[in-house]
Formats: sequence, structure tokens, C-alpha cells
Amino acid sequence: MTFIREDEVLGCLQGMNPYKFEELIGFLLGKMGYSTVVTQGSQDGGVDVEAELKTPTGGNIKYVVQVKRYKDPVGPKELRALVGTKEMKRANGCIFVTTSDYTRAAFEFGQGVKMELINGNDIVRLIIDNSLIGELQAMTGQSLGITEEAQQTKEKINNLYDEKKVIDEIIELSYNGKIALALNKIDELIQSGSDNPEVYFLKALDTLAFDLGFEPQFDWYENSNHGEISSPFN
Repeated sequence: MTFIREDEVLGCLQGMNPYKFEELIGFLLGKMGYSTVVTQGSQDGGVDVEAELKTPTGGNIKYVVQVKRYKDPVGPKELRALVGTKEMKRANGCIFVTTSDYTRAAFEFGQGVKMELINGNDIVRLIIDNSLIGELQAMTGQSLGITEEAQQTKEKINNLYDEKKVIDEIIELSYNGKIALALNKIDELIQSGSDNPEVYFLKALDTLAFDLGFEPQFDWYENSNHGEISSPFN
């Protein structure tokens, strides 16, 4: 199993060759049930993809699609131009696709003319939902995602790092004489089910604290013999 990071996919899309990106969107719309034709360069007349969708009654709905590999938000000017192209092409609707997002003015304009607006996050979800990660990798030459084993290793490293920060905080609290707060932090770390060897050292410290008059309420303590800390590392 492979885990896909959406931000990694979006970064890959933003770095694509513009014409390859148009081809990818055409392929994506095809997977979604449209019949598509990707136009050629400067001869496209303001249209990057022409798409048609069959209706249940057998009719065809014609769309003009503009595809922009942007990082900055799209404004209403680009949307107005697409509306003009739609009228010129006598299409029924228009779709604007960008790897970025839309300004508020553009969004409101798009709603007013019933234009479908697809932003970068939408594209990423559609690519994942339509199982097109393989096609994206083939078109860009990039490897996306990590295996389940690698993900588990990454999560374990992150957990150990987080535990180390808590341990440092416990030491600091103890050094400043805030024993009760330190014990509460020890409790949180133990209850997390950590398998960090340092946690067993903290358990030993907590047993010592019990001997000094503090009353821990930990499950691990109640289920063990007082003064004996079992460790899988023995």
C-alpha cells in the first residue's frame, strides 16, 4: 500500500510542462465521462480542451475548458475571456482549471455565469479519486507517495521525537522543583503506550517518587510489583 501526500501531488502539477498538464486534464475529464480533444498550442483560440458530455436523453453538452498552471490566484479577467470564447464557440458551458485558486471577485463572477471552477486542491483529489497517480508519474518522471512500511517508520521517528521533547520538559520541570507537574507529564507519556526505552527509566523514577510520598495513579503501576520495573530490554 502506498500513501499519497496531496501537497506533493500539487507541487508536481505546478512543476509540469504546460502542454503535458493540458493533456493530463484532458485525460482526467475523459476518466470522468467526457469526450475530450486537447487543442494544439497557439491555435487553440483560448481553449485548451474541448469536452462533451452525453445526457441521459442522448444529447450532448459542449464545454470549453481553460487550463492554467498558475501559482497566483486567478482573477475575473481570465474568466471573462473564457465566457467570450464559449459564446464564440457556441458551447453550452465552460470550465476553468488552475493549479492555484481564485480571488473572491473571480469566484463571485464564476458563480454568476455558472462557470465550473476547479482549483489545485480539487485537481489533486480528482486525480487520486480517479486513480491517475500512475499516469501523473509517467508524464512527469517523478515518484510520488511512500510505501506503508516507510510511512510506519516515518511515524515512529516522529513519535520518538515528540517523546524526546516531553522527556526534556519533564527534566526541566524536575530541575525547577515542579515535581507534581513533572509526574503529570510522566503519566501522559506512560499512558501513550510508548515503547521508548527512556520511558522505562521514567517509570523507575515514578516508583521512587511513590516511595517519597507521591501517589501515582497509573495502570502500569497497579499491574506491577512495587519497586520492580519490568522492561523488554532486560
